[in-house]
Amino acid sequence: MSTTDIKNNIDSEFKRVLIQNHPHYPEWFAALPQLARQMITTLMEEELTLADILLAQDAAEEEWSAYPFFIVIASGNPDSDNMPALTNLALRDVLLEVREFKEN
Repeated sequence: MSTTDIKNNIDSEFKRVLIQNHPHYPEWFAALPQLARQMITTLMEEELTLADILLAQDAAEEEWSAYPFFIVIASGNPDSDNMPALTNLALRDVLLEVREFKEN
């Protein structure tokens, strides 16, 4: 595992903690449609995979416009070497969405 992958994995775990402990998270998560909840559940537990990219690519246009993390995942490089970075980027977007949830 490269130094960059280690950094991405540590950063991803830190973001998961920030997301799960954010006061808006439970309400934000409950408001998600089924596919988005499924994607978040996966993202909060493990690194993204090619199957997750394909699932995000198949999401409805409404979900893409409502939840930018779908675009991040769907646009990801499917190379397995890129998954730690893609997971980290997706978690960054989720954290931003959770933080902004009550502001909208």
